[in-house]
Amino acid sequence: MNVEDDTGKELQGFPMFSDMAPGKIEQLLSVATVRNVAGGETFVSEGSLGTVFFIVLSGEVEVYKTAVRDGQQHQHVLTRVAAPNLIGEFALFDFEPRSSSVRAVGDVEVLEVDVETLRRGEHGELYSELLRVCGGHTVQRLRDTNDVTIDAMAERLEESKARISIGVFFVYIISALAVYTMCLRSVDVIKPYIPGGSRAITVIVLIAISAVCILAIRRTPYPIRTYGLTFRNGWAATRDAIFWSLPVLAVITIAKFLALRYALEMPEIPLFDPFKPFSKTGSLNLAFYLLAMLVYIVTSPLQELVVRGSLQSCLEKFLTGPPVRVMWTSILVSNLIFAMAHSHLRLSFALAAFIPGLLWGWLYSRHGTLVAPCVSHIIVGVYTLFVLGTGGLI
Repeated sequence: MNVEDDTGKELQGFPMFSDMAPGKIEQLLSVATVRNVAGGETFVSEGSLGTVFFIVLSGEVEVYKTAVRDGQQHQHVLTRVAAPNLIGEFALFDFEPRSSSVRAVGDVEVLEVDVETLRRGEHGELYSELLRVCGGHTVQRLRDTNDVTIDAMAERLEESKARISIGVFFVYIISALAVYTMCLRSVDVIKPYIPGGSRAITVIVLIAISAVCILAIRRTPYPIRTYGLTFRNGWAATRDAIFWSLPVLAVITIAKFLALRYALEMPEIPLFDPFKPFSKTGSLNLAFYLLAMLVYIVTSPLQELVVRGSLQSCLEKFLTGPPVRVMWTSILVSNLIFAMAHSHLRLSFALAAFIPGLLWGWLYSRHGTLVAPCVSHIIVGVYTLFVLGTGGLI
């Protein structure tokens, strides 16, 4: 079909054709065809012989390549091109097979130009003019592509370096936790001679692992805020931690009430019995009670540094996929390791640590600071162990 007059005016307004004489524009329109391409339609196929090129008049197209992997075809989008622009202009220079495919993103209008027609004698001057115009456009596009490629390569190189550093960091943390667990499983001989027993040993080993985490964090290329070591949005994180901790306290209270009344059949035991675990000799050791609470408050942030700041942060950087799936996978895996670290006490204690740990992992991912999980950890732990008094039950 012949091209309408308004298409000629449209072409004259395109930067790439701005210096072409009006007569050349009219001659180009005489050998071109307007084509409407529906959204999703592929109008240039990879591997086909390039005998035409296109001027995108309106809309947007995407350039993609097809690769076969494991017996299946996978399409990889290389770039998107919006009007006004050229597609398939390499056909002006040679008739080689197309290196990629092109499809319309939405409804697109293109001007299709047959290069074989342009190469006829009567269109020789037009052909030379198009070589000049399109050649300059193509050179500029290649320069832009080179700049983008170099930037992308530099970015990928930095990502690779960072991933290697995080990988080494992750290995250190996992190894330290493995040593931690083995140490706690082999203290039965010495814990009778240490005040506080295995809990005291837990604190010592936890401090050592936290020191390893801090040293490893300082050696990675990421800033320390990547691992939650920041007070940015601290007040908002604190308020959120308090808000979400309250229903957890209510659930824990109801769970203890039901356990005493029905599971353990011990209704005579008071619901709130904070001093019972610290009165094994018949009298309350208030100093030990307060010291134990203080140690718990101080070591809770250390646990969050290891589990949330180190493990969960590393997993979120390693894993790929939808953000929600990456977040919850990181939370679950780091929380399982967190629960495993409590398994030397009792299985029930490990389970009790796992469940609220899901909340703390979510709070950390939500705010990106250790303030939120630390505040919630302290609130839930102090209430459960030193106010409600569930230490003897779990």
